[in-house]
Amino acid sequence: MPKTHKTNKRLYLPMMSAAFALGAAPALLTFSVDPYQMFSSKDRPTAINDIAEKAHYPLWKLAKFVRGSHDTIILGDSRARALRDKYWHELNMPTALNLAYGGGTIPEIYSTFSLIKSDPAIKNLVVGVQLRSFDEDHKGGMNRVPEAVELVRHKLEYLKNWNVFQTTLKVFEKENEEAISQYGSLVSKANAGSLGREGKTSLSKLLEPDVCFGCDMPSDLKPLAYQKTRTKFSYSGHHRYNSAGWGYTIPDYNWDDFRRAYQIDTLIPNLPKKHATQVRKNAKSDWRGFEFSQNYWKHFEEMGEWAKSENRNLIFVIPPTITDLQNTIQENGLGKINHQLRVKLAELGTVVDLDYPTGLTQDASRFNDAYHFDSKVARQIVGQVVPLITKNKDALKMVIKREKDVKCHVSDQAQRIQVSQAIGLSEGQNCRVWSMQNDR
Repeated sequence: MPKTHKTNKRLYLPMMSAAFALGAAPALLTFSVDPYQMFSSKDRPTAINDIAEKAHYPLWKLAKFVRGSHDTIILGDSRARALRDKYWHELNMPTALNLAYGGGTIPEIYSTFSLIKSDPAIKNLVVGVQLRSFDEDHKGGMNRVPEAVELVRHKLEYLKNWNVFQTTLKVFEKENEEAISQYGSLVSKANAGSLGREGKTSLSKLLEPDVCFGCDMPSDLKPLAYQKTRTKFSYSGHHRYNSAGWGYTIPDYNWDDFRRAYQIDTLIPNLPKKHATQVRKNAKSDWRGFEFSQNYWKHFEEMGEWAKSENRNLIFVIPPTITDLQNTIQENGLGKINHQLRVKLAELGTVVDLDYPTGLTQDASRFNDAYHFDSKVARQIVGQVVPLITKNKDALKMVIKREKDVKCHVSDQAQRIQVSQAIGLSEGQNCRVWSMQNDR
């Protein structure tokens, strides 16, 4: 055998081993760093955990869901996410789990509900909800949950996923920033491969919380395809209008009597710049061409049917926004549907409503921006939901201690207002509770 052939043969195995090691390095680093803690629990500072969570909210949350371990689940968007696990645990509810996502959409709420609804351990479902999410154009019907489910179920795919690897590098760099600072950043600008129909997408775009985290997934886990069968609300007859979203003509539910209950008489003086910009710009995009989705509403009806048939508690929380933002609903002629949504939700479960003109929503200092309330308000909201889902005496004692700006529950039944034949309304401090008559 020629000498060159012998040399090549001797080099083949080391070269193949080196190539394999190089190819496996990303997966090995992902396994070691494990940014979503899929293989082991890691005690990391919040600033580091936030890197992974904000890169893919559903993946971060669903990696922590363990069937049979949680009695209370919270779903929704960033404002429901603000009702953090620890606020429930502080009130003697140690198995509550928040599965609400930053930038969350109704498709994501429904996909998560579909994933967890068969778990017999779940007794309470708390859903953060808002009118603007019922338009299918809201965030383009984004659904990041199917991919998260795929990566949680199939750990090898998690180790191979390019975007998870990019997050791994960011977490690794943050954890070791002092040691590697002299060598420069490990995370270079890059273009990911083809993702669905988007072609090449920049890494920064991929890691934004409001876009798909990678679109190639098994067909049975792809985002749900919603039909674009929407019907705008049109007024007809004596203060009634037809709604394909609810499937029949809905009565006013005393809209003329309740109109004043939503009217903003005074806007907030000296509104912070950030809040003012959101009111001026975001509100236009929220309500321009708004159309209520029949498909989305059917998802909520399914939740209501599930809660009734399985004897579970279903609580809808309508979180507070500043009064100036609420006013844009009235300005765009959506006051009536905003009112009717509350009544229709109350036919499915109890509604804790904080999004109407109050001293709280008039105080911009209690809000980080026009949409998001501070942590003190979040703790109080959790405290007002707890009495609706538990009779634990120790928990209820702690709830009373936590009460301050928000108090939803009133003992005087004379304060209960009849809204429809079936639905009543109780008003507390900066909070209203809508519920079926036999629920109170």
